Amino acid sequence: MKYWGFLIFFLCATNAFSQLANVRLAETTAAQVPRSEETSTSGIAAFLSTNLVQPEDRVRAAYYWVTHNISYDRDSMYAINAGPDPQARIRDALRRKKGVCENFAAIFSELCRKSGISSYVVDGYTSDRRRVNKSGHTWSVVFLHNQWLMYDPTWDESYSGEPRFFAVSPGVFVDDHLPFDPIWQLTPGLVTPARFYGLNKITEGTRTPNSYLDSLPAFLVMDELQQYQQTARRMRATGIESELAKVRLAYINMKIGIGYEDQDIDLYNAAIDDYNKALKIINLYIIYRNSKFLPTKPDKEISAMIAPAGDILLSAMQKLDILLATPEQFQTDASVLNSKLSALTSKLHEQELFLNLYLSQLPSARERLFYTRRK
Repeated sequence: MKYWGFLIFFLCATNAFSQLANVRLAETTAAQVPRSEETSTSGIAAFLSTNLVQPEDRVRAAYYWVTHNISYDRDSMYAINAGPDPQARIRDALRRKKGVCENFAAIFSELCRKSGISSYVVDGYTSDRRRVNKSGHTWSVVFLHNQWLMYDPTWDESYSGEPRFFAVSPGVFVDDHLPFDPIWQLTPGLVTPARFYGLNKITEGTRTPNSYLDSLPAFLVMDELQQYQQTARRMRATGIESELAKVRLAYINMKIGIGYEDQDIDLYNAAIDDYNKALKIINLYIIYRNSKFLPTKPDKEISAMIAPAGDILLSAMQKLDILLATPEQFQTDASVLNSKLSALTSKLHEQELFLNLYLSQLPSARERLFYTRRK
């Protein structure tokens, strides 16, 4: 028994020593990133990836680099602002070696992604377990070894020893970090904003089943507009308990409006392209008809000249139907284009009638059709 006890102790000690060695290697590697590579996340990530093989070591090194090279800019403390370009947040913070929570999380998550590890930036608000903070906050989530783990590099700025907010399980992290979008709680039990505000410590017994967890893979592959729509729906469903959340939802609704506007503009431009294509086809056909179908072409080739115009106009009209169903059109006037498409469709119909009549006649009777008075 003494032998087996010693063996178990030895193996545990060896494993702990190995893990500690890996941590030290990761942090030492992060401290050795050349200054010439510190101007971009690509340079930093390339150095870490070259010198560290294991993904958990790369995550540790990225975390260490951010928390020990970016200082919290207390002169720029402000409520969370989702508007600026994420890349601008990264560039500015790397240049100044200063930033706020948004910059810390953005750099850390990008270093992870560029090291081959899935990571996302999450916005929300926090609590010190006595009260909910009035300012917003930003942190990161990482998918590592088939599990989601939470990271807050801002709260671990310049840590020594073991970081407190590194690789925390979602169930523990949500005690003091609540995302605006509940999908990012990543816990089987959902904590509502009302419970976050009303309880000093949230326990599993106070949580409701989280049906959003299974929705995350589908959410991640949605386009931006769809993601904003889903986020707004979840926020309303779980409750808006703070001014911060109200401001966030207003911002999301604004982005949804802009998304629809951009979508409408894309549809409008695509419909115009269709109109112009059909117009060109019809005009080329009319020029050939005015020349009495000379030089001579086979009937099948003449028919093929105008045939594509119908499908193209139908495609344009389908796009316009979507636009005309939109209550507000900010930068387009779909009704004007709709009138033009209707007129061109009528013109196409007129030409098709003539062509059908022409092709139904014997060759000897066709020429007189060109002298028939057209309506």
